[in-house]
Amino acid sequence: MPHGIARNGKVQKGSHGERQEPLLPTQNQWCRNVSRAIQHAGRGALWRRRLRVLVEGEARGELLVCSEPISPLGEIDPLTGELRTRSLKASISGRILVFPWGRGSTVGSYVLYALKHYGRAPSAIVVVRADPIIATGCVISDIPLAEGIEERDIVELKKYKHAFFNARRGELVAW
Repeated sequence: MPHGIARNGKVQKGSHGERQEPLLPTQNQWCRNVSRAIQHAGRGALWRRRLRVLVEGEARGELLVCSEPISPLGEIDPLTGELRTRSLKASISGRILVFPWGRGSTVGSYVLYALKHYGRAPSAIVVVRADPIIATGCVISDIPLAEGIEERDIVELKKYKHAFFNARRGELVAW
């Protein structure tokens, strides 16, 4: 339990009497923030799918959708977090990265590890199907990973800017 957070989730006073903010929002705060964002997006502007979770974790943030398979070794710079494919050039740092599947060298797993080491990793990865390279990289780097979206969903997801990935429910929500 982080210092300053009671078991009931309320913030306790610090040793000097000032209020300390929790290091991470509680689950209820997180859900309220996502609910507010979804309401702000308006009705009908919501995309939701159940997925198969391979590496647990939760993430929220901007979506980065790539419609082609990614080779981590050749297309991701681990020092900058820059993804460069034929059709896309963007930073993956802190974003929920969506793409069909991985391709290329087994060293790709270590590129994902290096991204995490340098603080440039995506907050989560969602794929149509997880190949061993991407799955291994996510496991050793503790990057949440889910599979099970359909290829046509990738085109649909390009319409949305933000997402919330909940591993407990196995759900991706985009708005």
